Amino acid sequence: LQYCASAADRVHLVLATGSGGKGWTISNDAQTTSCLSADINLKGNTITIDNSDTTPSITDHTDFGPAKVTGGTVMRTFTIENTGTGALTLGTVTGATSDFSITQPLLTTLPAGGNTTFTVTFDPTATGKRTTTISVANNDTDENPYTFAIEGYGGKPFITTWKTNNLSTGSSTGTSIMIPTTGSGYNYDVDWNNDGIFDEFGKTGSATHDYGTAGTYTVAIRGSFPRIYFNNAGDKVKILSVDQWGDIAWTSMGSAFFGCSNLTIPATDVPNLTGVTDMSQMFRECTGFTQALPEGFNTASVTNMQAMFYGCSAYNHPLPSSFNTANVTDMSYMFAFCSAYNQPLPSSFNTAKVTDMSLMFRDCSTYNRALPSSFNT
Repeated sequence: LQYCASAADRVHLVLATGSGGKGWTISNDAQTTSCLSADINLKGNTITIDNSDTTPSITDHTDFGPAKVTGGTVMRTFTIENTGTGALTLGTVTGATSDFSITQPLLTTLPAGGNTTFTVTFDPTATGKRTTTISVANNDTDENPYTFAIEGYGGKPFITTWKTNNLSTGSSTGTSIMIPTTGSGYNYDVDWNNDGIFDEFGKTGSATHDYGTAGTYTVAIRGSFPRIYFNNAGDKVKILSVDQWGDIAWTSMGSAFFGCSNLTIPATDVPNLTGVTDMSQMFRECTGFTQALPEGFNTASVTNMQAMFYGCSAYNHPLPSSFNTANVTDMSYMFAFCSAYNQPLPSSFNTAKVTDMSLMFRDCSTYNRALPSSFNT
């Protein structure tokens, strides 16, 4: 028997039942070689990736998402299928870069109905978006090579949670939030619901988003975002938490969360504060702030801590040993109105350069600790 029209049906009939076929055994038939042709298909996360696709997506694993620069690897497995009637011969999978490495398929020849896998590992060497194009050489007459674009992002995002209908004077609408900025140096992307799919790109100032429905939403920011600046205004009572500091290189924390009375900081990572000299009013009047600052909270470059914890009435945690005040000149009002605060200052609390300590512990009604020997006046 020789036939072409039913060749594809034959593949389905003899394919194992566990692979979706009928599991038949057919003997003593023959197909002309002209009937037999390979047909490549490629999937990520069980979803077909179209040949020549140029739009990476989280859903089919062509968008690898964020990874810590150097060592923060993300690995994805892709499946090559032969949906044709003849053998599919594979060549080398190319597209490796300094950010993406490829492990070649285990099989180089796939029978009709067969499949194999290969992996791509993302390990960014620098911050920002990293891209390449994967190319699979094969003998499919109209899909050789089979190509698709992939991307990943070097650096973890800054993640926060907000409640849109926590309203105050000067806030955005009850279904919106506004990310507050000040000054220059911004070039950031926003994922308004932290689903891994970024929605706005290249923002250079404050950003507002209307969700249409009041609720609690988690927001991710990546890119150049040197400051967040509530300064006792705008949506100060809408922000509920800092969930992840990410790899943002902060340049100032002056008045960053001033007035954010509902703010908590459950983040377990450490912010990059090496470029920060100003922490004045950083947590001023954050009356809901009760979490300890993490070990590694680096203040070595900071010169201004004026009113840093002013009015943090519930705060009562020891400062980490990394809280280095050797360069601070202004500590005025630093712990003013911290009515619950009663913790010993760390030995790294150096006051040798301080010129202003006015009202530093004003109305710290509970404070009853000996000052460290590093408290040089």
